[in-house]
Amino acid sequence: MKRKLIALVLGLGFLFVPLFVELANPFVYIIVVAIYNIIWITRVLHEDYLDERFYKKWSILRQKSVFYLIIREWGLLSTLALVFLVGERVIFEGVHPLDYLESIFDLSRLVLFLFTSLIFSIGIAFAMKYENEKRYKRLRWKYEKQASQAG
Repeated sequence: MKRKLIALVLGLGFLFVPLFVELANPFVYIIVVAIYNIIWITRVLHEDYLDERFYKKWSILRQKSVFYLIIREWGLLSTLALVFLVGERVIFEGVHPLDYLESIFDLSRLVLFLFTSLIFSIGIAFAMKYENEKRYKRLRWKYEKQASQAG
């Protein structure tokens, strides 16, 4: 709960950044921060539903190989990294997204980006498997306890 509260306070604090830093696109920045805050408020208000959804999804995903998780995280990490890099340039420098993508991706940079994101994805996949397994076992214990008390 502390972690969620800290994230929410930081998210609300990010709304005040345009008062201290000159942004090329403050409107886009405020939209991104507002979406971030809406997501965290939703997570706090619907925690039980999200736990149940996680339990169902992870019960299927935990049976897949680690290689599958690595590829899945690699795609997610690469996409998020690109969105972050391009979004940062659009918000702070006012660069057009396609112009920026064209300028950063020659062959050597693309290979370096993909290799680096793959290395990070391997670490993330193993950490995710460990953390999600811990959460799954905690939720399974909680649901079994509720079932034994109800029945």
